[in-house]
Amino acid sequence: MYVYIHTIIMNAVRMISPFANEIANVLTTSTVKIAGYQVFKNLYKDMPKSNAQKISKVLIDLIALAGIILNVAHVSSKHGQKAGIAKGLSVVVLAFVIPNLTFHAIIHKVCFRCKPWQKLAFGLLLIGVLSGLEFAFDYLVVEKLHETAH
Repeated sequence: MYVYIHTIIMNAVRMISPFANEIANVLTTSTVKIAGYQVFKNLYKDMPKSNAQKISKVLIDLIALAGIILNVAHVSSKHGQKAGIAKGLSVVVLAFVIPNLTFHAIIHKVCFRCKPWQKLAFGLLLIGVLSGLEFAFDYLVVEKLHETAH
């Protein structure tokens, strides 16, 4: 039972952690209020000003980068170095490059009149789409490796 729960938790961590900075960014920019207070206002500032904002941003980026490393290590140990490198590149592109270049613009163009909860939901949906693309890419890489091995 412990091994099964551990596997589920590790799979969730590998899936979610590379997107930690984008999840934090969506929470911050959505301006969601809980009990009248904007809870995530300073969680992940693009240009942090205070030391607390800088520390928060660096810790969240560290979680995302550790998640990428965890994914590369996991795939490399199961499927070899080539698959690990492909995994690392796919996660960097899908969890860092694409969101950093497009998320802010997409969310604000689509949700320029949305309520904060709608912005949050849309941002999380975009992250889910990228996560799904990453999962599909993994499947294709593993299948291709199995084809070339046989």
